Amino acid sequence: MHDELFTNQQALDRPALEKYAEKIGLNMVKFKAALDGHTFKAAVDKDLTEARELGVQGTPNFFINGRPMRGPCLTSSSRAPRMTRFAAPRC
Repeated sequence: MHDELFTNQQALDRPALEKYAEKIGLNMVKFKAALDGHTFKAAVDKDLTEARELGVQGTPNFFINGRPMRGPCLTSSSRAPRMTRFAAPRC
């Protein structure tokens, strides 16, 4: 489902979600019941709150030992961030 949602980020309404679920072979009775019952709403809300508190504004975002990894070290394939057991990575 992740791939379908990522590919179709501009179409995430209920009919589209059901189309993606059916396309990948999910059990539609269970899928619709989860949507109708807001089965995962609390978990999603918790993740959104945490993301906002951490300053996440989009994807991808990387955290190591609870610290955000930002900047050129993530885009350079020539070297990996240096890490120690107790410190966040340094670029």
